[in-house]
Amino acid sequence: MTQAGAAGRWWRDLVRRAEALGSFLVAWSAAAIGLVTRWWIRRGNAPLQWNDSFDYAASARSGLFSRERWMGLRPVLMPLVLRASDGHLRTFVTAQTAIAAVAWGLLAGAVAAAIGPGWRGWVAGACVVVVSLTWPVAMWDQQVLTESLALSSLALVAAAVVWAAQGLDRRRAAALVLAAFVALAVRDSHVVPVVLGALGLGAWAWFARPARRRLALITAAYLVALAFLVAGSAQWGHRDRLPLEHVYAVRILPYPERVAWFGSHGMPQADEFATLPPVQDPGHAAYTSLSPLPTWGPWRAWLAEDGRSTLLEFAATHPSYLLGETQHRPERVFNNGTGLTTYRPLRLREVPLVDPIGYPPVVLAFVATLPALVVASYRRVLRSPACIAGMILVATALPHALVAWHSDGMESARHLLIPSTQLRVGALLVVLAAVLGRGPARATNR
Repeated sequence: MTQAGAAGRWWRDLVRRAEALGSFLVAWSAAAIGLVTRWWIRRGNAPLQWNDSFDYAASARSGLFSRERWMGLRPVLMPLVLRASDGHLRTFVTAQTAIAAVAWGLLAGAVAAAIGPGWRGWVAGACVVVVSLTWPVAMWDQQVLTESLALSSLALVAAAVVWAAQGLDRRRAAALVLAAFVALAVRDSHVVPVVLGALGLGAWAWFARPARRRLALITAAYLVALAFLVAGSAQWGHRDRLPLEHVYAVRILPYPERVAWFGSHGMPQADEFATLPPVQDPGHAAYTSLSPLPTWGPWRAWLAEDGRSTLLEFAATHPSYLLGETQHRPERVFNNGTGLTTYRPLRLREVPLVDPIGYPPVVLAFVATLPALVVASYRRVLRSPACIAGMILVATALPHALVAWHSDGMESARHLLIPSTQLRVGALLVVLAAVLGRGPARATNR
């Protein structure tokens, strides 16, 4: 190698190390700011418990290696954190706060590295911090529910996707699988974006260079295997039964024509449901009360065996159900309060100005993605890591939301929190890539 070539290589290595140091500083600055601000947001507030909180507490008391812990009525991660906190709720919410700060800090650092060094990376990292400190995201730290951990897992997965989009290697593949495992351990519905992402990675592998094809296919296989493992655990633990009952209570049983269809397809007690007046709550959808428990014993036995397959058959033979059902107003859910504000703590401090910037309406976030893609194409940064990761998050958020909504008939605002935040984060990445991303002359060779 010539002296000039050696000098050039030395300079490129120095630049890469400086860029890595810059993204490292962005990550831990974001984590520190997030930790302090999140502590200030919930300072002095007691942990908030809901009905689901007690189920998770009961799961945390089961044996560490018992079937109830790993294949029980609740996903495994939150009970593990509760157990590590020794059941002390203030310790638990403090742990959630720290985990959230680190997870969103890692996403800020990954985005900064993908956007580029200098002020661009710092601006991109700051935008991620703004999203993480909006009240729909930060308010969950003090609540004994899965939302805070689920949002943190979303940040970790997004960071891993951004990192992998810079060039898949063994470290980045391992980080992607590990982040997906954390997300799957929080909520069963995360199976949807993980499997879709894995299928996309497998499809990309066929067009990749042979050296990377094998690694991409192995990574996709690991992701699918983890998803099947979690789906099997949920099935074994019957975690789908109560949400499925909620779906029937608000979307099937209050409507005689639907009851007749299900009755003709094997559902017992259809005649009784047809004459049972649904509960009418002004301003909300009607639903059928299924209490007391012994009254509907035969129906619940059928629901456990054939309820899901029959519902899928109904959706397949009634194409308007899949999308049209989501558009009915009032929304066909119950126990949903006034949306996310129902869960908002009464004594919640807010960071000024971050909410309208960092958490815009879903429609606005989605619409902003489209012109951003046009700008990214014009600037030749459409294949930049941040833009690729953003498109993946946006594309998988929509089916994620659809499955989450159809999987339960209760508390849709809470169940849609993760896919709606996923879409906003993906839109942010696309916009950042379009506005701040470096052109091909300076882009990292992927």
